[in-house]
Amino acid sequence: MTAVDREASTRRPGRPRVEGLEERVVAATAALLLESPDGSTPTVTEIVRRSGVSRAAIYRRWQAREQIVAEALDSVRDNTPVTVTGDLEADLLDAYRPPADGDDRFDHLVRKRLVLALGDSSLQREYWTAHVSRRRRGMVEAVRRAIETGQVRPDVDVDAAIDLVAGVYYYQVVVRGGSLRDADVHERVRAAIRIACRGLAARPS
Repeated sequence: MTAVDREASTRRPGRPRVEGLEERVVAATAALLLESPDGSTPTVTEIVRRSGVSRAAIYRRWQAREQIVAEALDSVRDNTPVTVTGDLEADLLDAYRPPADGDDRFDHLVRKRLVLALGDSSLQREYWTAHVSRRRRGMVEAVRRAIETGQVRPDVDVDAAIDLVAGVYYYQVVVRGGSLRDADVHERVRAAIRIACRGLAARPS
């Protein structure tokens, strides 16, 4: 077998994966979202120009622009899985820990996501399916574990309980106009979680 034959027999099909390509596209999209004066989503052409990644390479990774935008909007979130310890209050408090210090993009992209999702149902569905619903899995497990161990009443609607806690979180940004990085804002979220846990708790028999 010649050297050419050996190279051909060991070459993997398809194009090689480019290291850092996804990160460049997501970072470029997030930057464009933050710079947008009218709240519009960037076009794929703009993303190509800013990231330096070809349109063909982008569409090999993402099937639609909404997927790129949703990933960029979620890029500042802490996606560390919720650790289910069996203590529901502690698990929820850990799940809603404050964002990383020094990243002022967090509040801006949270607000941007709310505005864009309200005006674009496709983006809203993509963000829910690809990001929010997956991030909730740990919290769903925490509430279910608490029901199984008798901490929480068996008639509790798990999804409604999580919506209740998440609603407090977003209320701080949407209605009160606060920053989730501020200590007083985060303490209100933590206080609300403690109140919710007391409401969910099983009553002594």
